[in-house]
Amino acid sequence: MRADVNHDKKLILVWKTTDEADLPVSEEIEREIAPFRAEKYKLIIMKSGDEDLYELTLFLLKTNRMKMVRREIEAERAAGDTPEPA
Repeated sequence: MRADVNHDKKLILVWKTTDEADLPVSEEIEREIAPFRAEKYKLIIMKSGDEDLYELTLFLLKTNRMKMVRREIEAERAAGDTPEPA
């Protein structure tokens, strides 16, 4: 378990391994992040998963790319640059 602090966004990221996922934040980490929590930093706990990260990331990238292409086509149609499909 480890903690990273992003001062620009006022975030505390606590990273947990799969074995630590169900455990509470350790006392050591709590002491480390206490000053930032007092300054209203937002706490985000990241838990390791057991899914295939490569496949899930690939799916997410493909989905986002398709959405982007659809928005571009709709914008072109709205501007009159692309004919409607037959």
